[in-house]
Amino acid sequence: MSGTKLSYQKEQAGNPAILLVSTNESLKMSLQKALLGMNYDLLTASNEGNAISLAASRKPAIVLVDRERHSWQPLRQHHAMQHIPMVTLQTTQSENEKDLCMGELDEGLDACWCDQTHRQIVAHIRSVLRRHLNSSSEPTAMKIGGLQMDIARHEVHV
Repeated sequence: MSGTKLSYQKEQAGNPAILLVSTNESLKMSLQKALLGMNYDLLTASNEGNAISLAASRKPAIVLVDRERHSWQPLRQHHAMQHIPMVTLQTTQSENEKDLCMGELDEGLDACWCDQTHRQIVAHIRSVLRRHLNSSSEPTAMKIGGLQMDIARHEVHV
């Protein structure tokens, strides 16, 4: 490949997106209000199918799942969500639910935030995204000579 220029580019288009999977309007409104002015886009999905569609098209930086109303496992299995930090939210935490959360962490969940205020949730989001967005070294675009590949979108341009 003598004389061929190989370059990697990280996609930096817009604000990081946070995907919330919930039908709880109060939770949606509270998070929207808490995130206001923080340079995050809050995407909301009312079911797992909508969440998968949004994840495929918008590539969120983190996925929050209302554990009381939705399951995170089908989301994690989809290829568009396998490498995105995934967190469940729950308003209460009994001893039985603590055990369930511990098991889910072993199954691939990244975190389970129970009985957190919206300010605490936002602080956790910032912490996770700070590590995740800064440590991601996987390129999303490649250029080899006149060939350009958008790896994230699975597109090739000549």
